[in-house]
Amino acid sequence: MAFGPRSYFWRLSIAFLAVGLLPFTLLALLYGTASARLLENSYRDRTLEAVSGARDLADSLLREAAEKARFLSLSEPVVAYLSAYDDDPRLASEVYRIFTATGGALSWYLYVIPLDGRPAISGAPLPTEYEYPLYEGWGILGLLGSRGAAPKEPVFWGQPHPDSGASVPVAAGAAVVLNGKPAGYVIVDVSRSLFAERVGAPSLARGTLTGLRVVDASGCILYDMTDAASEAGFSDAGTAGAFGAEIPGASLSASFPIRDGMALSGTYPVSAARDGSARMAGVTLLLAGLCAMAALAMALFLSRSIAKPVHRLTVAMELVSQGRLDARCAETGLWETGDEIAILIHRFNQMIDRVKDLVKNLVTRERELRTAEVKALQAQMNPHFLYNTLSSIRSKARLEGQEEIAVMTTRLARILREGVRPRDDFSTLGRALSLARDYFEIESFRWPGRLTYTETVDAAALDTRLPSLVVQPLVENALVHGLEPLQGEGRLTVDASVVSGDLILRVTDTGVGIPPDTLESLRARLAAASLSPEEDPPAAPEEAVSPKGGTGIALLNTHRRICLIFGAPYGLSVESFPGKGTTVTVCVPREAES
Repeated sequence: MAFGPRSYFWRLSIAFLAVGLLPFTLLALLYGTASARLLENSYRDRTLEAVSGARDLADSLLREAAEKARFLSLSEPVVAYLSAYDDDPRLASEVYRIFTATGGALSWYLYVIPLDGRPAISGAPLPTEYEYPLYEGWGILGLLGSRGAAPKEPVFWGQPHPDSGASVPVAAGAAVVLNGKPAGYVIVDVSRSLFAERVGAPSLARGTLTGLRVVDASGCILYDMTDAASEAGFSDAGTAGAFGAEIPGASLSASFPIRDGMALSGTYPVSAARDGSARMAGVTLLLAGLCAMAALAMALFLSRSIAKPVHRLTVAMELVSQGRLDARCAETGLWETGDEIAILIHRFNQMIDRVKDLVKNLVTRERELRTAEVKALQAQMNPHFLYNTLSSIRSKARLEGQEEIAVMTTRLARILREGVRPRDDFSTLGRALSLARDYFEIESFRWPGRLTYTETVDAAALDTRLPSLVVQPLVENALVHGLEPLQGEGRLTVDASVVSGDLILRVTDTGVGIPPDTLESLRARLAAASLSPEEDPPAAPEEAVSPKGGTGIALLNTHRRICLIFGAPYGLSVESFPGKGTTVTVCVPREAES
């Protein structure tokens, strides 16, 4: 079976390829791009976490140094030594003893520096930068001096004596205040070995960081985990205390502030992650190529399986369009399994069979319709003889002085003429009310002076289209079942108005009313007719029969006709009170006669 270049087969194949291949290709590209970004983000998060952990370790170490400085500045041996006026060996021995108890190992370098010129007490050789008053305005001595005599928190200074031979990244200092004046300073040096043991070694052991550095606010390198020679130099990485992450080249770096302007930064290479992303992208492209080939083969197979029966159906439809109602599309026998194409072919064949039957029936009905039209034309001639007869009766009655008989004959002729008038089963409210008045006038001759008829009709409603014989049955029902059994005078009122685009027509009598049980049964039958107007109404129960033998069938049939024409929201409703009368309300859409 050959398919044209613009056939359903090729369009379906392209659609399958577009739906199956393009999203997968885009997904593969997005996956390749996203995987690299996810890996880099993962390494960034790990680096940030590792640097944050190292910052916590460094902060803990500096906090411990500050506590030692504060403790020594308040200890009795140190206060006693600085209060003496001479070098008392016993007091100096007490200071050394507390040095030993506080410093523990040689990693802590402790100094007590008097401000009165006496020699300093130190647990290590005294650096030149700690000689007072030679360096009283520089370094940590100058920072302590600027604090004054007020008790303050310990201070920190980075690389306090880089040229002394002892590598000390940070020193903590506190003033000893006597009599409101500083009497000396306590300085605690944190050695590089202690910094490496407490901060560098744990960070390196985690395998997350390859570089760790501490800088101060001026950018001076206080500690470098991998390059001790760079310490006391200046970093080009920016200001200390910056926070964030960046990818300079093949390394990921992050920096966190510690305290007093110092910051800790760490780096980790991401070249391995990028290499893995490149390999993953290659595998993704390979899989995308294989899937493209599989998608092409699957698209051709699926397109052919769908387009072939559609093509057969198209050929059959073309034959039918040429008038060949005997054309059929070959069925696969799979329509019972739920195959939509097979169901479509099966329904098409059924439709053609029904079209053949309909055409046959239409031909038969057309033949019968022509016969009926001929009979109707013959039947229309018969009323003319009846009209002529009624006219003769009316003339004879007037000659004999029987005016009532003449009026009744005239009203009857109008009703008969309306009944045989050619129409489309619709009339207008104006014509319906005219027939109702004629009928009421004929019936009123039975009870002279006893019944009255009034109308209150909105002029705008007179041209509203109504199904034929809607008003007259209501008037007849009111006369026969409401007013005729009444003892005394009675009144029949017809009201009509337009409300919210609908015609509301009320026929009210002052008759005997409807018993409650009968009214309830009638309303139930009206409600059932609203739901299923096309079904024949059920027989009225015995208790629903009126005293005059009525069953409400006229009301029910009128209601069903309105529901069938206009829909369930429209129709009849009944209100009645025994001994007071009955009101039947008709609601139809307001449609003016064209």
